[in-house]
Amino acid sequence: MTTQTPAKIIGLYGLPGIGKTTLLNLLKELLPHDAFAFYEGSEMVANAAGGSLDTFRNADGNTNNLFRAQAIANVARECTASGKTGIVTGHYSFLNAGAESPGVVFSAAETRHYTHIIYLSASGEEIEQRCRDDTRARVPLAAAEINRWAAKEVKELEPICYRNRILLSVLRIEQMSPIKVAEVIASLIQRFHLQSPALNEHRVTTVMNEFLSKQSATLQSVFIFDGDKTLCDEDTTESFWLFDFAGYSDCALRQAAQLYREIGSSSFTKYCAEVTSETHVVPELRNIIASVEQHEHTAVIVVTFGLRRVWEVVLRGLLENVNVIGNNPLDEAGSEYVVTPATKADVVAQLQDQGLEVWAFGDSPLDLPMLKKGDHHVVVVGKAATRSRSMEKELASAIEDGSLPDIAQLLSSPQDCNICPSLRKAHEQIGRYLATEYVFEVLGLSECTMLNVHGKLDVGYRLQHEEQILIVPLIRGGEPMAMGVSNVFSEVMFLQAKSPADMTLKHLNRCKAVILVASVVNSGASIAEFVTHIRARRVSVPVVVVAGVVQADAVRPGGSIRKMALKNDIAIVALQLSDNKYTGKEVTDTGARLFNTTALESE
Repeated sequence: MTTQTPAKIIGLYGLPGIGKTTLLNLLKELLPHDAFAFYEGSEMVANAAGGSLDTFRNADGNTNNLFRAQAIANVARECTASGKTGIVTGHYSFLNAGAESPGVVFSAAETRHYTHIIYLSASGEEIEQRCRDDTRARVPLAAAEINRWAAKEVKELEPICYRNRILLSVLRIEQMSPIKVAEVIASLIQRFHLQSPALNEHRVTTVMNEFLSKQSATLQSVFIFDGDKTLCDEDTTESFWLFDFAGYSDCALRQAAQLYREIGSSSFTKYCAEVTSETHVVPELRNIIASVEQHEHTAVIVVTFGLRRVWEVVLRGLLENVNVIGNNPLDEAGSEYVVTPATKADVVAQLQDQGLEVWAFGDSPLDLPMLKKGDHHVVVVGKAATRSRSMEKELASAIEDGSLPDIAQLLSSPQDCNICPSLRKAHEQIGRYLATEYVFEVLGLSECTMLNVHGKLDVGYRLQHEEQILIVPLIRGGEPMAMGVSNVFSEVMFLQAKSPADMTLKHLNRCKAVILVASVVNSGASIAEFVTHIRARRVSVPVVVVAGVVQADAVRPGGSIRKMALKNDIAIVALQLSDNKYTGKEVTDTGARLFNTTALESE
């Protein structure tokens, strides 16, 4: 026997006098009756109570709950049988005459059937006036009391809806005519009515078809990246997602989209701009993306639970053609979609159906369906403070059960390490990375003869004049990074120089180039001292500064380091620009942490 899909049931809620009955009657004129069924909640409760609201009002609390449960169950049963979406007026709480405060009448049974609740909100003054104009008897309340009552209802409804996966929309309708309210609500209800997993999949497929239609006929491989906590260390939506429900379910993502819509287009745009300015792609993946972009037979797609607009802007400087499949709450109702874990796997499958090889990059269990589906899978391990806590266990299980047939490759961003050996190792790795990726571009490569793994002579490459290049770490803080550079260029000379005077003319006369290494470059004063010393003795010798962090203002037009670099013809290779400024004593705090002398230097 075929199981019927439960119907969508949309509740119209709000305080007495807000205009729910008027709204329902107008919706009957605006929405097609072959798709929607309309219910006055009080009538349904009266029917469940034997046809009389007095019976309901005079019953005890438990009996009232049974009547309400029967009423909403009847609505759900009728709508499921007809295939229609139900629209029901209702109350979360009610104030009876003589009662000191409103009593909650919303029951657990209603949480089992409602899929959406639209809560109508207006100022206390407006509702107070509406109640005065209403011919029905209303308990008289002052505007301030009405405002407190409405705020309490919303505050209590939010966690109930989020826990039970009921999509909640709170709409302010003050100063709006009844017909305008009805038109806004009708549009929202149409959006809710159209939402379904099948339609969501169809819309994503349409987006993918558009992507494929724009690709070269030589396309062979597609690199798919998750966004938040994969391409960057942070979750770009975390500062906005203040509601609490489990996971990235379809309902959770649609609730997020609805919240974005409710703040309005201008506020949403401003929020996206703020997030974008603070979002930076991790260097390792930035380089992979840049490399992929250079080849006609490869392409990049970002498939993210986050906001499409944010990632399109973040990637604009990296990619000529930015392809992002992500959530955009401002899409028209007929084209909107949300990205779920299943969506990511479906994207991989659609690419593979076209004969394309897929590389999948992700960071959490939510990405595992995509990772498992990919031809190659890369697990990105970010900072310890932000990485997924459950991924290690889930990943081990996936490898063990064979759903990830080969061992996942790990890409690690520089980690937050406070233990000095780990910090020194991290700095050494940064040195290796900068040497491998950038220093050779400045100083050039030359062919050399080398032994291959079979013990035979072969042609290889090394840094030009490698044995005549001098590496000098500045202060002790630059030493671990300098070791990383020298590990890449094994024949370079390594000089410990506490001050520029330690670099004698004898040292400099033997050099074809000098590499100065510093963990942090702030004003550039120390660099300037060494460069001035070198230029006084060797005017034309190439000088390269390798740094972990460079203070951003110092390299901008007019900045001290920029001026020095242009004047002395030096190149600067850095992992990161920072807006932070350090002002302190000669021995930097970085050096103290690298060599575990912070406690000694604080005395």
